[in-house]
Amino acid sequence: PGPQPATTARDGAYFQEDRLQRGDTLAALLDRLGVDGAETERLLRSSQAARLFRLLNAGTTVEAKTGERGKLLSLWFLSGRSTLLSLDRVDDGFSFSEQQVDLARRIEIKSGVIGNSLFGATDAAGIPDSVAVQVADIFSGEVDFHRDLRLGDRFSVVYEAFYYEGRAIRSGQVLAAEFVNQKKTYRAV
Repeated sequence: PGPQPATTARDGAYFQEDRLQRGDTLAALLDRLGVDGAETERLLRSSQAARLFRLLNAGTTVEAKTGERGKLLSLWFLSGRSTLLSLDRVDDGFSFSEQQVDLARRIEIKSGVIGNSLFGATDAAGIPDSVAVQVADIFSGEVDFHRDLRLGDRFSVVYEAFYYEGRAIRSGQVLAAEFVNQKKTYRAV
């Protein structure tokens, strides 16, 4: 489940955000963002919107600014390429724009304890799947993650995370990791 739509009214405009879920239609997303049905139909027929929506992937947070009756004023999201993509109302149509953004790099340190599986433990610890895959790859020569894991094995990981306006956008490389499997400690930097 993605973030719940958050609405705030400012100067007669409403700001909402939601995530495109796997299997979602664009019409369903726009409806959750408070865009009027007739406005949605008009937008989906726009060539500018088609260009924008081709770049939208499941899991992406989309933000919208609408008028009081659901008239779309602007819509924007950050693509996987560190590009802010936006669609803004211009007269009776829409204008598409794309601009590079600077992401803030932070170092994250997290740890977890194996209950059932590595991926279950990383999910419980709030560690992104891409980082969990890297941890599994790093220690795959020492630990068989299908047969050797025991309840209570533990791990720690230091990795890059990239943020835009305070929101985590994507994770980067694992910088260091430690895995304790059956009381034997493995480390990688």
